[in-house]
Amino acid sequence: MKIVMSIEEQERKLDLSTMPIKDAAECERLTGLTWTEWREQLAQDRASAIAFAWFLAGKRDGLETVKFSEIDLDLAKLRWSVELTDEEQSLIDASTAAEEDADAAVPTGPDQVETPVE
Repeated sequence: MKIVMSIEEQERKLDLSTMPIKDAAECERLTGLTWTEWREQLAQDRASAIAFAWFLAGKRDGLETVKFSEIDLDLAKLRWSVELTDEEQSLIDASTAAEEDADAAVPTGPDQVETPVE
C-alpha cells in the first residue's frame, strides 16, 4: 500500500509495505518514534509523523530534499489518498463479496404467511 500526499502542485508517494532498517533507524533518530509508533502517529495525523512521511517519500524517490527539521507543510492544504496493489485490492474485493454473501443468507424477518380473512 502506498499513501499519496499532495499539497498544491507537489505529490509524494510512500510505500508503507517496506521499511528498511536504515529508514526505521532514521525515523527513531529524527522523531523519537519506533516504526510501529510512527505508523500509529501517522494514522492520528500527528505533525512530526506527517513530516517524516513527507521526508521519507522524497528521500526514497530521490527528490531534491530539505533537512527534516526544515519541513514546514501547511497541514490544512495537505491531501491524502491511498494506492493499493492489485493483490491488496483483490483481498478487499474478496472480503467484501464474502460479507455480501453472508448478509444475503441472513433472514431479514419472519416469512410472511397470508391468513385468509373470514
